[in-house]
Amino acid sequence: MNTLNQDGVLDRTEREPFDSADREIILAVNDPEQLDYVDALPMTDEEQDAKFSQVAGVSVFSSEGTTEAIYSAAGAVIRGSDLVVEEYYETAFAIIRPPGHHAHKISEGFCFLNNVAIATQHVVDHHHIERALVVDFDVHHGNGTQELFYGSKQVLFFSTHRRDLSYPASKSSVNDIGDGVGLGYNINVPLKKGFNDVDMLYVCDQLLGPVATAFKPEVVFVSAGYDAGKKSNSSSWFCVCYLHVYSVRYYFL
Repeated sequence: MNTLNQDGVLDRTEREPFDSADREIILAVNDPEQLDYVDALPMTDEEQDAKFSQVAGVSVFSSEGTTEAIYSAAGAVIRGSDLVVEEYYETAFAIIRPPGHHAHKISEGFCFLNNVAIATQHVVDHHHIERALVVDFDVHHGNGTQELFYGSKQVLFFSTHRRDLSYPASKSSVNDIGDGVGLGYNINVPLKKGFNDVDMLYVCDQLLGPVATAFKPEVVFVSAGYDAGKKSNSSSWFCVCYLHVYSVRYYFL
């Protein structure tokens, strides 16, 4: 935040207050037992030993303030989606931790709750959105988001990720295209290690653009994973390529 302030970025934005996410909104995608676990996390460093906790066999990490951060992160994305859907703003950006795209009905892969999925289901349920597009870029597959919407035709999930990683061991190939009424509404674009701007710009222009144009989403969520950045050993994007992905909404205006 200090860097954003020093560079004058915050002067060109509007910052909006937000509340922690309501339990009932979260329960639209999460099991009650999972929220009970989140509520029972140690509240101080003294109450936990800074080791990995095991939830359904998958590691997540907690420390002082984790429970508050989990609810706040989900609340920020919900607030941002409300502001966009209600046309107060054309776009909103939620700077949050912890991340979310590996979480489904339970926690997984450092993700307690799936923030994007919660907000997406919220706009479908409460704003009667019929077509929502979720674009997920990360070196890891967004398995949690995919699982939650795999059988839905209201939410189109588009994921770019490395194809050679052992985690997550999920349905991440081009052949995994949804199920039931959601058949055809799940698109995976697995890429080789070291994929770069040229590769991603091609994906955006030749795949994502036509998909977005055909689907005509009423709202677009970008689930942003920055482990694909230039300094990563997994891939080598530059900032301009990230901006190109964020401009997906202009493909179908």
